[in-house]
Amino acid sequence: MKEIMNKKAIKAAAIELEKMIDKYINDYPEVQQLKNCYAGYIEMAKKGEINAPCKNVHSNPYWFTDTPLGELGDLDEAYSEFDLRITLDNELYEELMSL
Repeated sequence: MKEIMNKKAIKAAAIELEKMIDKYINDYPEVQQLKNCYAGYIEMAKKGEINAPCKNVHSNPYWFTDTPLGELGDLDEAYSEFDLRITLDNELYEELMSL
């Protein structure tokens, strides 16, 4: 039976996002907001508790366009990967990445 969510990939994305947050949190106040929004999801992901796509993730779509965070490519990439991994099922994620 195929997994709806790729828990191993979600956990890896959570760890990478957490690493990037820790790297920048003291230099950019917006990173604290990002952490506040995603901390619960990161913890769930690390424990393998995300079993279906997350709905109503209250993120700010402008973090990387209207703030200095746009200059932090590694954080942007980690955020995007994690956000897609937790909001799309694995099949849809793979389809999107193949485009």
